Amino acid sequence: MSTADDLHDTGWLAEQATAALDSISNLYDEAMAGLESQDASPAADGGDGKAKTSATGT
Repeated sequence: MSTADDLHDTGWLAEQATAALDSISNLYDEAMAGLESQDASPAADGGDGKAKTSATGT
């Protein structure tokens, strides 16, 4: 294999690694955005871990 082939293969691997890291970064950002949106909204159980069973929410 020639040096040119080695450089081409290295470039291809670098592109693949960059694409994988971008995908992981995007997934992380989406997950964090989801967690932040959950934190911003009140929990269905009122945050006390107990399900609300009456129409009045108690």
